Amino acid sequence: MTSPEKRKGEAERPNFFLLLGLDPAAPWDEAEFNGRFRRSVAAWTKATSGLGQRASEAKANLFLRDQIDKVMRTPETRDQERTRALQLQEAARVARRRDLAERLDVLLARGYLLDAEVTKLQADFADILESSPDLRGRLTAAPVRRVTAEGPSRLDASREQEIFAHLDALKVKSLYDVLKEINKSITDTSPRELLLDAADQLADEVRKFKDKRDPRLLHRERLSGFARVVFGSDDERRRYDVSMRLSSLRSLVTFFEEALSEAAEVSAAQVELYLRRARERGVEDLDHARVYFVEHFFRIRRWPVQLPAEETQRQLAQLVQCAYCHELNAPNERVCRACGEELRIPCPNCGQVAPRYGGGCRCGFPIGQRTLVASLVAEAQQALDRLDFARAQLELERAERIWRLPPDRTDELATRVRATRRRLEEIRGGIAEAAAEVERQFRARRFRSAVTLLQTAPEGLPQRDALLAQAERAVRQARDLYQQARRPGLAPSTRAELYAEALQACDDFEQARIELAQIAPSPPRRVRAIVDSPAAGVRVEWDPSPDPDVSYVVVRGTGPTPPRSVEELPDQQRVGRTAATSWRDQGAAAVAGRTLRYSVFTDRRGTFSVPASADPILVAADATDVTCVSEDGRVVLTWHLPEHAARVEVRRMELGSQAGSTVLPNAGTGRAVDTQVRNGLRYRYTVRVAYQDPSGELWWSAGVARDVTPIERPAPPGPLLVTGAPSATGMFHHRTLVRWPSPDAGVVRVVRQAGAGSLREGEVISADSVGRDGFVLPDGNPASDVWIEAGLDLCSYFPVLILERVGYVGQPRRYAHVGDPGDVEGEFAGPTVRLGWTWPEGAAAVLVGHDPTRAPADPTAAAGQLVVDRVGGASFGGAEVPVGGDELHVVVATVVRRDGLDFVTSGVPVRVRRPEVRVNYAVRQLSRRRRELVLWCDLPVRLPALTVVARSGRAPCTRGDGARITGTGAVTLRGQRTVPLPRAPGDDLWYRVFTTDPADRAVVELAEHARVSPGG
Repeated sequence: MTSPEKRKGEAERPNFFLLLGLDPAAPWDEAEFNGRFRRSVAAWTKATSGLGQRASEAKANLFLRDQIDKVMRTPETRDQERTRALQLQEAARVARRRDLAERLDVLLARGYLLDAEVTKLQADFADILESSPDLRGRLTAAPVRRVTAEGPSRLDASREQEIFAHLDALKVKSLYDVLKEINKSITDTSPRELLLDAADQLADEVRKFKDKRDPRLLHRERLSGFARVVFGSDDERRRYDVSMRLSSLRSLVTFFEEALSEAAEVSAAQVELYLRRARERGVEDLDHARVYFVEHFFRIRRWPVQLPAEETQRQLAQLVQCAYCHELNAPNERVCRACGEELRIPCPNCGQVAPRYGGGCRCGFPIGQRTLVASLVAEAQQALDRLDFARAQLELERAERIWRLPPDRTDELATRVRATRRRLEEIRGGIAEAAAEVERQFRARRFRSAVTLLQTAPEGLPQRDALLAQAERAVRQARDLYQQARRPGLAPSTRAELYAEALQACDDFEQARIELAQIAPSPPRRVRAIVDSPAAGVRVEWDPSPDPDVSYVVVRGTGPTPPRSVEELPDQQRVGRTAATSWRDQGAAAVAGRTLRYSVFTDRRGTFSVPASADPILVAADATDVTCVSEDGRVVLTWHLPEHAARVEVRRMELGSQAGSTVLPNAGTGRAVDTQVRNGLRYRYTVRVAYQDPSGELWWSAGVARDVTPIERPAPPGPLLVTGAPSATGMFHHRTLVRWPSPDAGVVRVVRQAGAGSLREGEVISADSVGRDGFVLPDGNPASDVWIEAGLDLCSYFPVLILERVGYVGQPRRYAHVGDPGDVEGEFAGPTVRLGWTWPEGAAAVLVGHDPTRAPADPTAAAGQLVVDRVGGASFGGAEVPVGGDELHVVVATVVRRDGLDFVTSGVPVRVRRPEVRVNYAVRQLSRRRRELVLWCDLPVRLPALTVVARSGRAPCTRGDGARITGTGAVTLRGQRTVPLPRAPGDDLWYRVFTTDPADRAVVELAEHARVSPGG
């Protein structure tokens, strides 16, 4: 059971989940906790240097650091802390729900909400509204009013005055009425795009008049400019609408003032009449109209004013205004008493029956334009009936601009608009499809089909009669030629020529095609098959056939006799069709070594001549993938033979020598090793392939030559030095710079392969295969390797020395693109340099490369190297490096182990210098629970502020690795100084002293002489 004192203490302190920003409902993540705990401690430490409440809270949180670490790392206490965090979160949500409900009660007491209040509630209580449908429903259903600090916003006074002066001169009420002269569909609810387009048309129309003496032109020109400004933005349009309504009230008040000037007083009935007139003019806010009236007559004119009953004003507000004639009707009326139009037709956009002055619904949809839209649709349909597509398109576009309903909503009128649009598109589509088909038939010269198509084409097809006449002329011409060819006594060649001319005039005159197919064309003459190069294939040439308007088909056969037809058979293949007198068979190299027989046929509209054949020929293709690798005292050749090769010959010749060539006696089917060579001499090897024809004769290929010089095996290239850098612009994933020592001979190419790679140290490969299984870095030393692949994290860089077209693989540099150790620190501590760091995620170990004279360019190539394995899930690590001098250069790099190999980052460089002042310290045991820190120095020294950090089980590696238990301010140390330490909770504490400011490491060396070991 938990004691009352413990429960009280837990209630007073903050919950550790909420303090660190951890989600108590999420599964436990040790790495996330370590990161948040470390960052929180750093932030609290920084905040303690300030003043005020924040500094006090940071100090209190730092005091809880050990307790947080103990509670959150123990599963039982962590689960208790998680339960308490969930309870606190739920209590906070309940309190915020209650707060929101109470605020809504207060605000809705007036009957509505202000728009600013709705925005603030949605922002402040977004989470509560998301999880509380009842409160969200109350907020959504509440009436909302838009208000400003100074009442309705209107146009600038000077602009407003000028606009209404021009309107008065033209005797029109508003800018909407002016633009309606251009487009009759315009209302005060029309979209801005339509209004701006009409304003531009008005300006263009005014500019067309050369005589500018008409004053109406000036007014219209000025109003077109004002319209472009007013309707240029939604905000400016709202201001104009407010000014227009106020202008209506102002003119109405002026009228009443003139009429009542003799009486100088206003009765209740007259006020009621004023409100009715205001309502007829589209003023919906009768409260504002009444205040404006009373302000003018009672406060300015000092006239007695009697106000009607409130019920009278409410009844006026409930009257229904006709969307067509604007007459006011009783709420229960079905049709307008003035024009007879329906009053209760729901708005197709919002579904409400709420028309407003000007012919629009309160949602902005122009329901008052229903009659106009219906007439536009009727005119569009009539235009379609007489195939006047331009007129139909114009009227339909006007109707669609006015009656613009969303795709998911419709009414009877919208259905008619869409049906008319579909009919227009179908008629246009049918005509376009027919026109395209006619054009295809004309291009193919199929005039018989074109005649039939034109006779049945839909009305409205452009140039129908002219095209029909042209097609009929072509058919008549073909028929005349056909009749001439049918006359008796004509030679077959003459008949064939006439039939061909008939088909040239009309390609689908099938009678001529049938007759022509019965007359075979003359074959070509003197067919030759020539092999210029096996890689280029076989070139077939022939003399042309004497028949006109023919083409040729080339057939390749591999059987015992030449092809006798153009059919695709197992032993013959159609390889080309051309109107020229030659053809290159580039696929002949695929059947190298087989006897090839070519036949050429004359083709006249699908009728073929007898074949004309060439003499048999054989393509002698060379071996492929020929490589020649020089080694110490020998040369190794490899190759791949084509399928039908009979023999292979490898011939060696010493370049620069008078001696002839020598055939290697040990040439196999794909590899030969020549040991009869001397290092330093250059040789040329030629690999030839022989093929045997059916008569037994050998056909030799031209051969593939390779030059090579055997040499002694060079020293392996490398080592490689790799430095990584992130992308500063985000245009690539990562980048490395790779360096290496220059070789005595040859060039070094660096190959990057993912993971362990396929190359092996000491392997000898062909220079042509260096980049076959990897990416070859660009030339240059250092070479820049830009990583585009986002998923690449481990790779191997292989140095390959290229010498005499041979590659010698050196020792790889296994590189890891992961996080480097963080918070790397180093300081002298007597005969060693003590290092500390924060372990990065995924690290198995770190490699410490060190050098007393210069900074290591790469941790794997440093003079001294030390591997420190990570134990368990430790967050902090450290190491001690012996040193004999007063300076040490260190690079600490992350090691990732994969498939038994160590991949190392480029590391974090640190330079450590021994300070001139050395201070010794030790922890002295006074009793079982009492200890003290002893500091001493041989000479007086100004000691900076110090921090004592303790950890259980081992010495702290860094300032953040453990709990800060005490500290000292900056003092002058003379001789010896003791600092009492807090009572230790256990016997296994290890202590370490750091300078409070990391920069002070360079000021003083803190040398530890003894530490309290477990057991005291």
